[in-house]
Amino acid sequence: PLRRHPPHPHQQAAATTDGHLVLAAPTGSGKTEAGLAWAAHQMPTMPGQPRLIWTLPYRASLNAIRQRLTHTLDPAPGDTTADIGLLHGALARTLLSEALADDCAPIPDTARKARARAAAMRLFTQRVRVATPHQLLSAALAGPTHSSVLLEQANALFVLDELHAYDPQTLGRLCAAMRLWERLGSRFAVLSATLAPPLLTLITESVDHPVTLHTAPHGTAPVRHHLTLDDTPLTHPASIDRLRSWLNDGHSVLAVTNTVTTAQTLFAALTDDAHTAAPSDPHAALLLHSRFKNRDRDAIEHALLHRHPERTPGSSRLPAGLVVATQTVEVSLQLDLDRGAVENAPIEAVAQRAGRVNRRGLHPDGPVEFRVHATQSHRPYEKAAVQAAWDALTTLTADGTDTLSEQDIDRLLHLAYDTPWGKEWATLARDARDAFTADFLTFTDPFHDRSEYAQKLSERFDTIEVLHRDDTSEYQHLTTGPDTDPLLASGLLIPLRYSQLATYNATYDQRMKIHLIDGEYDSHLGLRPPTPPETIL
Repeated sequence: PLRRHPPHPHQQAAATTDGHLVLAAPTGSGKTEAGLAWAAHQMPTMPGQPRLIWTLPYRASLNAIRQRLTHTLDPAPGDTTADIGLLHGALARTLLSEALADDCAPIPDTARKARARAAAMRLFTQRVRVATPHQLLSAALAGPTHSSVLLEQANALFVLDELHAYDPQTLGRLCAAMRLWERLGSRFAVLSATLAPPLLTLITESVDHPVTLHTAPHGTAPVRHHLTLDDTPLTHPASIDRLRSWLNDGHSVLAVTNTVTTAQTLFAALTDDAHTAAPSDPHAALLLHSRFKNRDRDAIEHALLHRHPERTPGSSRLPAGLVVATQTVEVSLQLDLDRGAVENAPIEAVAQRAGRVNRRGLHPDGPVEFRVHATQSHRPYEKAAVQAAWDALTTLTADGTDTLSEQDIDRLLHLAYDTPWGKEWATLARDARDAFTADFLTFTDPFHDRSEYAQKLSERFDTIEVLHRDDTSEYQHLTTGPDTDPLLASGLLIPLRYSQLATYNATYDQRMKIHLIDGEYDSHLGLRPPTPPETIL
């Protein structure tokens, strides 16, 4: 059961919806609670004891939502906290880090306990689980390796949170999975702060049963931002000077870039200013992106959530500080900062970045400044998606709008998707859905091992964990000997995409069964590509 809070209308609507649900509501308006209320309403009408599976796209998001559900849900009789299962690539290491005191070093016995609990989770002991769509789609391949996870998807409740983060191909595959879940007697709820116009059509045409749409009434969230478009790049000296002045004025500042390299450059330029603004705080400047060692990233996420929590009514002004991040900050992390400057990105990403600035509209100054900067490169996004967002933002501001309200975001979404790119987006999603259904969900031979397809799926949109060559000795020490455990070594690993292996001179070590990479590493900046050798002319 949920702890009691006065519900919003969209939460009340979710709590009385039978069957599949699509819910669109602003950041900070209680989508998580609405999803839980929907699930609670379904359970009495389903056989047995349905499992609730909550999905989010990023590892950081899964860790955050697990903690949130642990504190939101009442524990079972005899337990002190709600027992929430966590299932992703680094699940055992995450549990290990939770089990350790801040000033306590990991010990092998603790690691073995965490690994044992991870194995228990795979045996379905917990009724509420959080996972990535990659696992669910891999299970749909129905090879013996994934059959246990596939079984978990029957007679279950799925909450698909923040679908905006997926490319159209992945979204199409998820729609194919929704069709499978329906055949297995399961139900789903889609939650998002931004609902792309083609998305509802794509979902409803993918399943046989009705899909109920609820949107939060206008005014659910107050106007939180003064929107400004800036033609100069975020790393331009004038842009950096503005961020510096915000810090000097005592504000907490969020800067979001589209690439890790840009984030590292911007962070290096402003770190000293942040520490000048908050001289006694070791976390005055924080950088978050995907290329940190696991143990360093855990520490950064912990510091972020404690340094920049959501404001509450009547709370005092938050201290000055700097957060520089990539898109890893967009989903589920409940951060709240005073000012925001972000690189232009697909319109859903822009809206999510704004949701980390004056999150609940409780800033003492009222609406705060939020700047969107033009980019010199569209990467890592599709060029047409980034251009469609900029054109939509330009149209909005040209009409005299200087806010980023719920109505403004709805208009931006319609402007962006009513373009050739938007129509192509819908076509790509449908094609991916139909291809995934035809190739993997026919089940003509359900026990045939198709693990080679799972590997291809992983290479498509999952990450691989690699080891810096400088850490080889420590890694070997932690993975060999009678008093060690491989789990302890996982804190040294760094997530990379398969496509980035060549950039870091990756080679596969057959003995350790892991990719070794080159590059410059710093616990505050993360991983950077290796320096090219000097050329002697």
